[in-house]
Amino acid sequence: MIERLPETPGIDASEGWAYASAIAGTLKDEELLDPLLEPPELLYRLFHEQGVWVYDPVTLNATCRCSRERMQSLLSSMQPEEKLELLKDGEVKVHCQFCNTNERFSAQDLGVAAG
Repeated sequence: MIERLPETPGIDASEGWAYASAIAGTLKDEELLDPLLEPPELLYRLFHEQGVWVYDPVTLNATCRCSRERMQSLLSSMQPEEKLELLKDGEVKVHCQFCNTNERFSAQDLGVAAG
């Protein structure tokens, strides 16, 4: 997979993207599936003319950073009218789809008067 990064103001990266796409398009299934061909070697084969460097691997952690306090902070930053629109049956229900946590906030928690 190659990924196009966001544009940088003042830099036209379209030529570099076209080049990277064209080179990546030359890959064959055999190369991608070869268990003896390490990713850095494959990158070197493809892009050695531009110079290739590989960063040390970083372990990714699939952890959720949500908390009731963070949710309340986000809700508190909203305009009062927006908070009132979110109220259903006198409360706002927030569900984190990452960790499957549910939190409920009353109008009082949000600093608004339920009407």
